[in-house]
Amino acid sequence: DFTGAFLQGGLGVRSAGMGDAFSAVVDDESGSYWNPARLTKTVGLNSSASLRKMSLGRVHASIATSHNTRGELAFGLAWIHASVADLKARTGSGEVYGDLTNSENAFLLGLGIPISKQTSVGAGIKILRSFIDVPQTGASKSTGRGLDLYLNHTLTQNTEFSIGIKDLSSRIQWMVKSEADKTNKSTSSLRTHIAIGVSHSPVPGLVIAADCQIDAIHRRPTLFKMSPVSAVSVGAEWKISPMLTLRSGMGQIDSDNKLGSLAFGFTLRPMRVDTVQLHYAYISDNIGA
Repeated sequence: DFTGAFLQGGLGVRSAGMGDAFSAVVDDESGSYWNPARLTKTVGLNSSASLRKMSLGRVHASIATSHNTRGELAFGLAWIHASVADLKARTGSGEVYGDLTNSENAFLLGLGIPISKQTSVGAGIKILRSFIDVPQTGASKSTGRGLDLYLNHTLTQNTEFSIGIKDLSSRIQWMVKSEADKTNKSTSSLRTHIAIGVSHSPVPGLVIAADCQIDAIHRRPTLFKMSPVSAVSVGAEWKISPMLTLRSGMGQIDSDNKLGSLAFGFTLRPMRVDTVQLHYAYISDNIGA
């Protein structure tokens, strides 16, 4: 379950402020991650960069862009990076003898195609790269791939529905170096799950949304066995004025009835237009203090 866990950090800041209830809401360049089918909702050329600093020295950053001029085919590119700072290499007795260097990266390509006025489909391809450099041992590296498939449908003028299969047949292969300068290979699969999202705008400027994640466990090569719902996220976004949008949400409410991460955020448009936007989000952390 830990393979590719850094991908759970998502992409962008708007989604974080809504508790990641975003797959039926996304209409920007982060669609490469959240829902490639909704890249058709973007207009023109868009780009963004984000940086998330978390407890325990964790850093999560992203760059994304999308392009949709004619509406017939929309595509997006994104890069997600994660690392942990100040990791010390220690001997069996606890003495520090160096620093551990680590990095995890995902390169995403998303494609969205409308098949009718109400429905669009999309696919997202992930290329994964990771490494851990241990003093006196050398670097252990991994390569991997992933595939997401999505469908988005406009139920009414104010209601959107999306469904997707994330990390279909996705896996990572590690090449791990030992002190004896031997290399061991191992392969791990990313957990495949079904993602369902819905959003509704009860009044102009206000959007409420929910995402549901259902794990799909490989029991046989050609069979998925569905397990119970593993996590639910809920959120809302309210455009108060051309200059200010507020959002809040609760992410990753799991099947054990545990509350997830509380989030809130806002967007400022200094020029009163969408040309430049500044996003901020705060999320409570279930791992750190």
